Amino acid sequence: MEHFHQIVSPDLIKYYLLGAIGIFIFITVILFVVLIVHKLHVERRQKRLKRLQDTYADFLVRKQSQPDLVIEKPGRDIEFEALGNAIIDMTSVKPDDGAFVSHLRRMTRVLELDEYNRKLASSRSWVERYRAVETLGFLKMPEFGPFYHSILKKEKNIHVITKTIWSLSLIAEENDLDAINSFLSDPLFASSKFKEYIYTNIIRTFQERGEENRFVQLLESWVEKPDMPVLLKKDAISACGVVHLTSAKDVINKYYTRFHEVTEMKIACIRALERLGARDMCHLIVSALNDEDWRVRAVAAKNAEVCSDIVIGALESVLRDRNYYVRINAAQALSKLGQQGIAVLSRFTSSDDKFARDMAHYMLNR
Repeated sequence: MEHFHQIVSPDLIKYYLLGAIGIFIFITVILFVVLIVHKLHVERRQKRLKRLQDTYADFLVRKQSQPDLVIEKPGRDIEFEALGNAIIDMTSVKPDDGAFVSHLRRMTRVLELDEYNRKLASSRSWVERYRAVETLGFLKMPEFGPFYHSILKKEKNIHVITKTIWSLSLIAEENDLDAINSFLSDPLFASSKFKEYIYTNIIRTFQERGEENRFVQLLESWVEKPDMPVLLKKDAISACGVVHLTSAKDVINKYYTRFHEVTEMKIACIRALERLGARDMCHLIVSALNDEDWRVRAVAAKNAEVCSDIVIGALESVLRDRNYYVRINAAQALSKLGQQGIAVLSRFTSSDDKFARDMAHYMLNR
């Protein structure tokens, strides 16, 4: 017992505490020094990377006009990274300059940047694999299609998979779409917005190759495609509106008719047709204004301004709708339909319907 009291005596406890505090202070100082050193290292590396990137950009521009100019192949990781950044930035600045883009892609092969990233895509680190696939995606090199398929067959990391799908969408051909759709069909794979984004890439890729009509044919064939979820078809329709694929107007109308019971599809079709400036969609708008789902009525009212005067009667009826968003959208559409629309709002300023009256006053007094 006396031995125990000696061990836990106040003097010894004080020394233990002072020792522990000293250790913590030492560790904190070491961590702070490491942090500062790491910060300086990163900043120094970024400055060096920027210098190399500017140097490669200058060489690549001069190489186009001076074919005999010799550019030394990169030998270290930072040099490959700088070269990749330079080519990606220069491609994004002049994406429509076919000769310049072809020159940059040729230099990508000559300087073996493509092979470097192909090897990097087999790294044990998913971050390195992700970076490699992203770089290859920005380069938009068609010959890497089979390579992306091989990654999709064996890759387990979801981040690398989604980036590979993105890269493939930038060079997608008809035989790539089934593989892309097989991943996108999983409702838990990614968000609806991501899937829409992938289809916008695919459409633009087809357009760049002059194959827009072929994509429209494929889109039409998907109407009855059983293994493709309706909500994924909806994302493809939304993408048509984003890229202003006017040649798809008739196909979008087919989707609206075929999936008339699916609220999300009806909304996507209405929005897409409005973006395409489809003046012949007024019959669809009038029908949608009488839909039982308030979301469809609200979207139809919001996009009714593209129609002619024939939609005014339908908008007048939904100005009394029980849903606020339907009423406000209808009032906004009427305010943009010229004198006839303003006349309807003026009549409603004395309506016995309090909500419609307030909405009319609000739009006229803005």
